[in-house]
Amino acid sequence: MKQAYYDIEIPKELAQAVQSGMERGRIQRKRMRTIKRWTTRIGVSTAVLFILLTLTVNTMPAFASSLKSIPGIGKLVQVLQFHNGSASGGSLQGAANIRHIQLEKEGAQESVILHFSEGSKPQKTASLFHVKISSYPSMMTFSMDARRFTAIDELKMLEQSQYIEDAYQIISMDDSLIRFNVVFNEAVKYEIKEYEEPAQVVITLQPMSTADLTQKPSMYSLRTVSAPYGESQGLFEEVLSDREGKRILKDEEGMFLVEAGLFHTRAEAEKSLQDIEEQLGMAKQFVIEERAFSQVPATIMASEN
Repeated sequence: MKQAYYDIEIPKELAQAVQSGMERGRIQRKRMRTIKRWTTRIGVSTAVLFILLTLTVNTMPAFASSLKSIPGIGKLVQVLQFHNGSASGGSLQGAANIRHIQLEKEGAQESVILHFSEGSKPQKTASLFHVKISSYPSMMTFSMDARRFTAIDELKMLEQSQYIEDAYQIISMDDSLIRFNVVFNEAVKYEIKEYEEPAQVVITLQPMSTADLTQKPSMYSLRTVSAPYGESQGLFEEVLSDREGKRILKDEEGMFLVEAGLFHTRAEAEKSLQDIEEQLGMAKQFVIEERAFSQVPATIMASEN
């Protein structure tokens, strides 16, 4: 992965766009380094919000007894309440480390527990974090105020969950921001709780009832071509900084891409692609992909575009 990072070839169109927008890029980096700023800037596009209405619901009563059988859980601080698919918690903690990820199962219910430390000691309160829910595929994106991620190898362990298809880190151009995606293989009910003494974030998952499941039509993703994990995703994300629906995804073969938005029709996606070409001159680096609800992105290389 490290070698792929250093060997990646940045497209000329992308380099030119970044150079011509250098001032905007510097401003954006400052915003990314200011954690309070990203908690207000991260949002979900109108198209995704429409899908979220049928994807997942916070169902606090359904999880009232969760975690009672799990030892070592701290004191409850809050149950996160989502607004337009986003929620935040924690507080600024300095040089934090996401040190351990734990998966607990009890029947059909599962809990993913994130543990934090500062130096060699567990943190008392959780670091500032933001959670964004999106779909196509169904997933959570975590953005956390932390400088270290010693639990990164434990993300792979989450695939032992009956609900989680994949979990992986995504690049951040800010050295004090750790981000990762948790991708589900089906729609799930979820609840996220924040604890203190010790600091923990707990994601509890349950299956959707048959009555909650509805047939979801395909959507059209406007996305970049696939590339190895590396700086190109951060640069594309910076160039697309004004697009609320952007996100970084891993494709079916382990490559990465930046999605500029999801659309109900191909015509809408083509119109957005035209706008990118007019504003940035980068249409050759983007493709339109039709994607089913639970489908991860296909691998599409530049030569295929």
